Amino acid sequence: MLQPPTTRPSVAPPSAEPLPPEVEVATPGAVLVVDEACRLRDRSPSAMRDAELSALTIGAVLPESLLATASMRRLVHEGSSLDALWLARGDTPIEGGLDERECGAMLMRLRAVVGTLVASLDVEEMIGAGPASAAVGSTRRREMARLLGAIDNLGHAFAPTGARTHVDLELVVRRAVDARRGSGQRRGITLHIDGVRDARRPRSGDEALLESGLSALVANAIDASSDGAIVRIGVEASLAAVTLTVEDDGPGLLKPGRSEVGAPFASTKRGGLGLGLVVAKRAAFVHGGELRVATRDRGHGVCATLWLPTSMG
Repeated sequence: MLQPPTTRPSVAPPSAEPLPPEVEVATPGAVLVVDEACRLRDRSPSAMRDAELSALTIGAVLPESLLATASMRRLVHEGSSLDALWLARGDTPIEGGLDERECGAMLMRLRAVVGTLVASLDVEEMIGAGPASAAVGSTRRREMARLLGAIDNLGHAFAPTGARTHVDLELVVRRAVDARRGSGQRRGITLHIDGVRDARRPRSGDEALLESGLSALVANAIDASSDGAIVRIGVEASLAAVTLTVEDDGPGLLKPGRSEVGAPFASTKRGGLGLGLVVAKRAAFVHGGELRVATRDRGHGVCATLWLPTSMG
């Protein structure tokens, strides 16, 4: 008989192994923010770790040899002269499509969710009204929420991006966090936001995609946390960018049963669809930004960092 969900400490599933601290999920390459005169105004965390790019002086004109290597150039904001330059550093760009194998995996995951819903209807017909029926109804509602979430994530992960409009980053942060408060409260998990007003920087983009990407990072942090824990969301502004961090105290990055961590449909969660990080990476890439997800320095917990270029503060 199908049983309702119960609260539990967040621990790694028996088949999930902790990954070494040096393993991370990240968008490829590095990003520089330049003005109309090609003067450097800001740089991404990966650029700060790159020997050549970290040596560049803020305010100085970038050399032509470096500009010629830019793989992509994205406008930061319609009312700004700033551009984000994406520079390859040995990795291939993020692809937005699905290959045959990934399509098959997607359909099998969705089929499993729909199968659970159908089974719950069959069981309810057999047992009639009563406490057991209520338990089945709870399971069905949970599976319906998973199905709707999966369809939403698939749209954001692989569909064309929406219209580029003004993005209120502060509102994006607040909405993404508020959307997950209910799931956190059911397990006594507190979502703590710090520095959200630093997100008051104008930029253009697909607001729904950014909100979905950040919401996915918060959802992952809640899922990884034990009951009663605190998930911390931080916002910090620099010269021409905003950095969003989501931290949990879970077991750290875990190895999925199949595929690589961060790949489409790779998940360590029971029944997980493995699309959250795909959406977050796409949100970063489409907006000339950068995403890095890694086990925290002390060896447990995960820190997800989303860096986004903005107009200068």
